[in-house]
Amino acid sequence: MSYAPQPLYQQQPPQVKIFNVNGRTGAEAFKLGPDSSIFLLDSKDPVIWMVTTDSAATKTITRIKAVIEDEPSPVDQAKEFAEDRLKGVNEKLDSVIGRLDDLERRFNSWEA
Repeated sequence: MSYAPQPLYQQQPPQVKIFNVNGRTGAEAFKLGPDSSIFLLDSKDPVIWMVTTDSAATKTITRIKAVIEDEPSPVDQAKEFAEDRLKGVNEKLDSVIGRLDDLERRFNSWEA
């Protein structure tokens, strides 16, 4: 009787942890070991705190302003696409009109 080899362990999906802090004070108080870095979400403001430490566990804290945006709806995307296309058509039409005006001036100068 043969058995299929069984893995010694099942691979676990990576764990992602999100920590909320209260302003710079919370970021400064967050415990972090040497040679580490972490992003912390501010619980009150749209800010992300990037905290890094060197080999002596001395912290450097960087404030990153976050902009929260909604994804455009399919209707908004279609509208933007149509507006871009229309703008391109208008630019080409303006170019053609400019050339026609130039040809008309040349034609009129020959008649004179």
